[in-house]
Amino acid sequence: MTDRSAPSRRLMRPSRDPGLDALRGLLQLFIFVGHIPMNWAAVAIHRSWGFSDSSELFVFLSGMTLGSLFALRHFERGWSVAAIELWRRALKLLTRHIWMTILFVAVAVELGGGALIAEFRMQAILSDPLAALLALPVLAWQPVFMDILPLFILAMATLPLAMLTSRQRPLLGLAPWLALWILVQATGLNLPTWPDARPWTFNPLAWLPLFVLGAWIGRAALFGQALIPRRRWLLAIALTVVAFGVIVRGSWTFFDFGLPVPALLETVLWPLDKVNLGWTPAVHSLCLIYVVAWLVPRDRGFLVGPVGCVLAACGRVSLDLFCLGLFLSLLARLTVEFFSGSDLAMVVVNLTGLALLIAFGQWRGRRRPSPVLVSTASVTEPRRSGEAYLGASS
Repeated sequence: MTDRSAPSRRLMRPSRDPGLDALRGLLQLFIFVGHIPMNWAAVAIHRSWGFSDSSELFVFLSGMTLGSLFALRHFERGWSVAAIELWRRALKLLTRHIWMTILFVAVAVELGGGALIAEFRMQAILSDPLAALLALPVLAWQPVFMDILPLFILAMATLPLAMLTSRQRPLLGLAPWLALWILVQATGLNLPTWPDARPWTFNPLAWLPLFVLGAWIGRAALFGQALIPRRRWLLAIALTVVAFGVIVRGSWTFFDFGLPVPALLETVLWPLDKVNLGWTPAVHSLCLIYVVAWLVPRDRGFLVGPVGCVLAACGRVSLDLFCLGLFLSLLARLTVEFFSGSDLAMVVVNLTGLALLIAFGQWRGRRRPSPVLVSTASVTEPRRSGEAYLGASS
């Protein structure tokens, strides 16, 4: 099965976008900081200044990357080959998820106490280890911090089916996912986990539509198209939403730190429905993505400067960095608790953790070429005419 809507010329691989790599790397550093409880450094990350956080952006950007990669392989070798390759990636990620969960649980059980085990929902492996190990590969057992990788595994497995329609009919491909997201908002439909039928922390029925939207944008960009028009009035709306988030969520942040600032609209908008990707975080994340696509140029700005080069190396190994960051955040938490919440301990664990993540990113990222085929600008505009995707036939 091939993409019959594609021209009969060879599709050339676009150049890597270092800005997109840098953005992915930056998100991993934010995730590490945000995973340390009571971390005052979290005031510096965008989660404290808007209604969405790194999870929404990372899911969307992962969809863009995998969507363009799948579309390229689909064009070159057919749907079945592209699907098999992606399913193999999903299987590798599942294997990593299993080993990483076992190691994470071992570290938490060995270094933490009963309260930590209960908080991370790890009692199941202590009371019924065989059942827990059987539930882990089918994504039914999800300890805290191990609950986002199941979403990515399911998203990768689903992507080939989500992109069966031709590239000339993206709305047809997106319509059922939008309908699914609306259904979740209306009914709260979710999947259960083991052992207590607790709903998924990242409801795949609500988060997969965001991933699929990113995939379709990545696929369209590969062929020099744009799904979302580049309009100034849309930019004005997106900027308004982002600015509103800065004001309102910023007031919550200042209030949490004990400053005499009223928490604006907290009784109306809080709690944000992160489990089901509710209207507020969904709209805010899409507006933030649109603003970044407009205002962050492909070949200029800090994302491609000296700092950007360091972040881009981290972004090229974002999954490895995410896994390392989870363990470092756990060790950071235990360290701060050991020193009774000392501010100095918090400074040390933040600086040490970020330094280790950046060093790991430089070591691994500079040795691995980036698979990213599209840029942040691909959200709102097609490939520039001087950088055509389609070359002469071979």
